[in-house]
Amino acid sequence: MNTQEIDKRIGMPDIDEEWARFEKDVIGKQKPTTWSLIPKKWMGRAAAIAGLIFCISLAGIAAAVVAIQNNSQPQKEKFEYKPLVEVFQRKVKGKETAYYIVHYCEGVWIQHEGEKGYIDEQFYQMSFPVSQTLMQMDGKPFDQNNLPRMRNSHLKKIEMKRQGDKLVANLITHVSGGIPSGVTGNAPREQTLFLFPNGMLGIIDKKAKAGDWIHYSITDWDETIWGWSVRKEMERGCHRLGYKAYIYASTETPQKYIDRAIRMMDEMNIKDYELVKNIPIRHKTDSEWREWAREQKQAHPQYDWNQLFNTLADEGVDGTDLHGKWHIVKEVYGVK
Repeated sequence: MNTQEIDKRIGMPDIDEEWARFEKDVIGKQKPTTWSLIPKKWMGRAAAIAGLIFCISLAGIAAAVVAIQNNSQPQKEKFEYKPLVEVFQRKVKGKETAYYIVHYCEGVWIQHEGEKGYIDEQFYQMSFPVSQTLMQMDGKPFDQNNLPRMRNSHLKKIEMKRQGDKLVANLITHVSGGIPSGVTGNAPREQTLFLFPNGMLGIIDKKAKAGDWIHYSITDWDETIWGWSVRKEMERGCHRLGYKAYIYASTETPQKYIDRAIRMMDEMNIKDYELVKNIPIRHKTDSEWREWAREQKQAHPQYDWNQLFNTLADEGVDGTDLHGKWHIVKEVYGVK
């Protein structure tokens, strides 16, 4: 979509003229409100949109950050003109809910109050519930009835903070002095690929601890029905400066999976990678799982799957065994 098409779509004849009109006719006519005068956890994947969905948690306010297709090619090849802000209706738990959809380009600085933030290199889109969000443009309020008529290319920064039971999202078109050197991009510069004995694949966006077969995200050699694969996972960072991949193979990993991983590195033109083979991996029998769970319950009576997972990671237990064995642990703890 070119600039003329997007201008027609959002009714913007001239950007400078329109901004002046917005300040005079919209901002100037608004009566100051209490919130206009007063100067986080995330990762769950949304397979249905073949991307990622992130949640910004601020005192119970969830501003879903919707990910669009990841692509590590240069920005000029993936740029698409869009309106800066649109409003869409989405059905959440059977209820229609309105969301502000903020479109932007690679390189926008995303900052939560009290944090240095990060440069977005992956997602280029955020959504905020209309009923729970106070929107601002360069510090001046707007709502769904007077959206700024600007393009996604004008946004430089998004600042977010809590104000009472609301989230304030300030869209900034100019950053004085530029982005500080300590603010870095969110595309991975290190990734670890886990080659399990049964052919399953795992990945994590960092250099993992060798022998930890628990903490990873499941991925696949081939593209899934949701449009995801290990290649797409690695494409998020592999063309970035300073990127390095690690391939972890256990003592039980068949050579064919190691060879396939190396071929993939060559096909993706990933030159800087490290193969670590013969990493110990453990399995437990049903009786061993039951005895282990009893020992853990005696030491930690409260069921805490995160703490239990960390213990298994230290023991080098195969994470792909959990699906078929975890019911034993839950039985011992008496949880469903």
